[in-house]
Amino acid sequence: MRRFINASQKIGYWTIVMHLIGGAAMAEPLADSEHQAPPPSPPTVEQEPLPLEQQPQKDAVKAGMSEWAYHKTGDSAHPNGNEQQMLWLLNRARVNPSQEGYWLAIMDESDVVSARSYFNVNLTVLQDEFDSYTAKPPAAFDSRLYEAARLHNLYLITEDTQSHDGQVELVQAQDFHFQYWRGNVYSYSKSAVYGHVGFNIDWGSGTDDGMQDPRGHRMGIMSIDHNYSNVGIAVTPENNAGTSVGPLVVTQNFCTALAYFPDHSNRFIVGTVWQDANNNDQYDPGEGLAGVQVMPDGGSYYAVTADSGGYAFPVETGTYDLVFSGGMLEASHSITVEVLAESVLVDYKLPPLPGNINSDEVVDLTDAMIVLRMLTGQTSGTTVELNADVDGNGYLGMPDVLYILQQVAE
Repeated sequence: MRRFINASQKIGYWTIVMHLIGGAAMAEPLADSEHQAPPPSPPTVEQEPLPLEQQPQKDAVKAGMSEWAYHKTGDSAHPNGNEQQMLWLLNRARVNPSQEGYWLAIMDESDVVSARSYFNVNLTVLQDEFDSYTAKPPAAFDSRLYEAARLHNLYLITEDTQSHDGQVELVQAQDFHFQYWRGNVYSYSKSAVYGHVGFNIDWGSGTDDGMQDPRGHRMGIMSIDHNYSNVGIAVTPENNAGTSVGPLVVTQNFCTALAYFPDHSNRFIVGTVWQDANNNDQYDPGEGLAGVQVMPDGGSYYAVTADSGGYAFPVETGTYDLVFSGGMLEASHSITVEVLAESVLVDYKLPPLPGNINSDEVVDLTDAMIVLRMLTGQTSGTTVELNADVDGNGYLGMPDVLYILQQVAE
């Protein structure tokens, strides 16, 4: 049953709503088993927008551009690598649901393989469901939603539990105004990837297909019931032997903003600036480029990437030439993007690190030896990244060896 709440009502009423629509998602004791599922039936809240005459008036558009500050924390530390990885996986899933369903079914991280087996997930049903979904726009990280998520994680750790109690109240306390909100929590995640997969498969017990009914966690990630254009993801390590939660505690807040409030939007250019150092075609912590300025040729805002490489800024409809420059980038790069009614995902993925022939994220003598063995007709004994050649011709030769030796000498 859906409850409507007027935006002018006081925060105390939210506790009642949480029990009305999220009662099944209250505190859940830890069972003695290898894998734990996120709590079933995660809550959702809908606010009724204010009448037009009561809506606050936004400030007039200022001349020039301002940096959009809400896509990261003030110290640029969040989203951190784990949080950006979960956001990157979320946005990749929204862009291509069928690919996501296939990946969820076949990805071979050992903890995920074990959990799929533990919950007896029906992989055919899983992929059929994702094949039925339509692509959705990406979500932009919001520091206010992050702070609410971070505080909720601290509560879960203190109480040593898995619960949605007070989660939406923390969002409202951050002055983020929303029409629709969904919340996910996972107090027993083993890694960022494990947490994302657990949420999106929605694994759990008590059903014939090994997935929770309804697929509440998936609803927010895949933006199934509403356009959840804003998200706050907090991933907090917890390795205290005195608690049962951890090793990672995860809270996610998904929101459709009431965009008539200042500093609120539902349309962004959002993405990640990164280099696939290990050549696995997936963003991993440590691969983001910090301090890169993302400057459009029009509009009111630009962004500077967080330490993890993520960025976002609100835009109006139109065509924009984006220039990526500065920070950890050695050279500027331009991308043209058209924005219609919804947010657009624009990742800038740098080519492989020159000289990193074996994709181990470092250029060293091992890379030189691999090339030399290949040149003398010997097997390399490892997977070779041909695109890491120094001159970009797709061939490995003595120029690559000399370049690698020069890098090692420096």
